[in-house]
Amino acid sequence: MYNANITRQAAIARLAPFLMVAAPFAAYPIIRNNPYLFHLAILYLLWVVLGQSWNIIGGYAGQVSFGNSIFYGVGAYAAALLMANKGWSMWAGLVAGGIAAVVAAWPFGALTFHLRGAYFVNATFAASEIARLLALNLKNITGGPSGILLPPVYMDRTPFYFLIAFLAAAVTLLILVLERSKPGLYFQAVRESHDASEALGISTKRLKMLALCMSAFFAGLAGAFYVYYMCYIDPDIMFGLPVNSTMILVVTVGGAGTALGSYGGALIVTAIGELFRNYFGGAHLFAYGAMLILVPMFMPNGVSGAIGKAFRRIVRKGVSALDCIVGRE
Repeated sequence: MYNANITRQAAIARLAPFLMVAAPFAAYPIIRNNPYLFHLAILYLLWVVLGQSWNIIGGYAGQVSFGNSIFYGVGAYAAALLMANKGWSMWAGLVAGGIAAVVAAWPFGALTFHLRGAYFVNATFAASEIARLLALNLKNITGGPSGILLPPVYMDRTPFYFLIAFLAAAVTLLILVLERSKPGLYFQAVRESHDASEALGISTKRLKMLALCMSAFFAGLAGAFYVYYMCYIDPDIMFGLPVNSTMILVVTVGGAGTALGSYGGALIVTAIGELFRNYFGGAHLFAYGAMLILVPMFMPNGVSGAIGKAFRRIVRKGVSALDCIVGRE
């Protein structure tokens, strides 16, 4: 009986990731007639993709990087320039944005993965700032502070909604596969102890580069999506510190190293950010700082860890109650 209960509980728990992935598609009929909620839902899913992309390198591989805005920006600028100058379609530009971000990840990783700890964090932050300054000053290519303005791709937001929902589902399913694969286990080994992993013969640099390329690809896709959706980018929007810090905040609040953490983290960050911006101006930055302090103190595994614990408790009680009813019959 006990083993049967454990099996049923595990089977129900396994459904949670797939329900979360399917939720945006199921929610479409509810929110499509409200333009404001529809726009917020798209931004929410964009932060899910960005959070999941950072989660691969930071949550699973344990490399706390402030450089993911580089890949976000490179993907966006590559997609925008190819459409503006070469007439590429949005779909070709999306793929090109992801590939351009991976190309940018190679020198980034080669230069920074020799460092560890605070030195690595500082190096990635410096690299993102260098990228921002380059974008500001290469006016003939990037438009400088004026940025790049594109014509609307679609007048209706529905294609963008389903596209970003698909990207969120794709990166989440990749993470679920990683959790059960040998590279994913190696990522977690490097995160727990870099020196012990090397002592066991694990090629840590190669693994970190693999994690970085996966992370960069989805960050580049997200950047390309952003420019096609918003039709405008500039260096501060794409390479600025707020992008990096919000990615990390989404994962920290939701739960680093978990497949569903970014969903909860992005929901909280989007909701609180919008609420504070509407009613308290720039006070959303204060709210973000408070979350960075309070969530790790009271919920070490993030919101997803707390919700998962509560969900398992409810499932356990529900299965036990069902067994009692069946037993009486």
